[in-house]
Amino acid sequence: MDIKKSKDLLYCTLIFIGIVLLLRFFEYLFNITIYTQMSDSFIITLIFLIMFFLPKKVRQYMLQKIHWSFFVDFKNYLYVFGGYIIIFVLSQTGNLIVIKDQAIDTETIQITSMTHIAIVILGVVIMTPFWEEMFFKRIVLDTLECYIPFWLSICIVSIIFASLHSMPMEYRIFPFILSVVTSFIYKKTNSLLAPFFIHCLWNLTSII
Repeated sequence: MDIKKSKDLLYCTLIFIGIVLLLRFFEYLFNITIYTQMSDSFIITLIFLIMFFLPKKVRQYMLQKIHWSFFVDFKNYLYVFGGYIIIFVLSQTGNLIVIKDQAIDTETIQITSMTHIAIVILGVVIMTPFWEEMFFKRIVLDTLECYIPFWLSICIVSIIFASLHSMPMEYRIFPFILSVVTSFIYKKTNSLLAPFFIHCLWNLTSII
């Protein structure tokens, strides 16, 4: 990556993080619920698209790992479904080991119409994986890999990813597992589409 493009990417990243943090701070300070479980997906995705897809150089960098030749290689489909199965098995194992003796307090989403179903699918199943994979893989992981070993980059990215999920500490093993597996799949396929599809599948099965 050339110096100019690197500066543009860093600038956009800082603005993106700053805006999201300001929104969170505003919500906390004034006790106003800006976000809901579904609407935060739309808000953050919109901010992400503005920050990273309006500047031409940054947009070109972000899209380098989205190549449509991904769909013509059968091995990529195996990576997607294989990665999902690995995450499912590891998560079930973690569920038995970590929280088998704890009461599970889950929030139920009331879906009363096809419109609600469409909003959930668009927000939680598609938009959230889109910006999370683009940000954590293309920006954070690829940047860290320029300076430290890949395995250490994965650990750092996965810890950050898990820590940003608003859930009890013991439950954060699940997003950590998701991040680790999708990072390896991303490296293997050299495409953001593979981790994106795995993430979509995981979010879909999590809300069913």
